[in-house]
Amino acid sequence: MEFPILKDGKYEFACDYGPDSKGPEVVLAVGSGVGESIFLTIAECFASMIGGFGACMCVVIFVLINRAKQTKEMQQTIQAENTPPPLNT
Repeated sequence: MEFPILKDGKYEFACDYGPDSKGPEVVLAVGSGVGESIFLTIAECFASMIGGFGACMCVVIFVLINRAKQTKEMQQTIQAENTPPPLNT
């Protein structure tokens, strides 16, 4: 339920089921811009999540590239150490 306030001022708002009536509990929210605030908070969370995932992927790619380079260098070093010296005849 929504209703406009036509004039600035102090208002009293009350609701009750009455002394003999029972019903479900009701939550009353008063304010404006709540939906926009919630949307912006969720958007910031998703942006942070996507940014974190992107940073994680950059680190993973960096590590994989450097690991491949180091593996190749190690294989070349081992191969050079295991190569027998040339025979002098």
